[in-house]
Amino acid sequence: MPEQTPPLDTVVSAVHDALARPGVRSRLTERGACTIEFTETALVAFIADQRATAWQAALATTQHSEPPTPDEHEGEAVGTGTERAIVDLLQEGPRPRGEIDDAITRNQGCSRATVSRALDALARRGTVVALPARKGWCLTTAFPALDLLIRARAAITADGDTRMHNEALATALEMPMEEMKKQLYDAGVSPLRRAFTRGGRELRGYDLADIDTAIATHTQADTR
Repeated sequence: MPEQTPPLDTVVSAVHDALARPGVRSRLTERGACTIEFTETALVAFIADQRATAWQAALATTQHSEPPTPDEHEGEAVGTGTERAIVDLLQEGPRPRGEIDDAITRNQGCSRATVSRALDALARRGTVVALPARKGWCLTTAFPALDLLIRARAAITADGDTRMHNEALATALEMPMEEMKKQLYDAGVSPLRRAFTRGGRELRGYDLADIDTAIATHTQADTR
């Protein structure tokens, strides 16, 4: 999966463009700094646009990039033996980063830097995903529920919050709301019973603590 984080200069330019949108305004603070304020709906739309832009740019780069070149120090193409070894190791379940480094460097005779580059390449393609709190890595195909939970966690914490309404979270995950709720339920998470207020709207949604509990349930047996 291509990386979905746009460059900083692109984001700054997009923020200036966003000021012309409904629900976005700027104001000066007491110290003379400029603060840009979004309504919840405007913020969700802005984030979705930036992800789409970054996704398209990453796809274009991937399609026109050259094949991986051999590592200068080890004579091995990053993305061949090293990546296969990582995938084989993670077939047995999530592993802490240190354990991955030790096993791959020992078995492949490569450096930790090579392992790091291989993990990054696998993550960009969506083959592996990093677990929260530096607990390690796992295969997204072997643990699809974890991939959804981790993406939901990232969406909620993106603005430093601990809760998110159903509609806003579904938009951030680019999923139909009912399908999102079904998949999160299957992963062990349900919306809060009571509605809460965000952006002036009182609606039901998800709490970060419940998602973290579900992530821990899926990973604790394999990463301890």
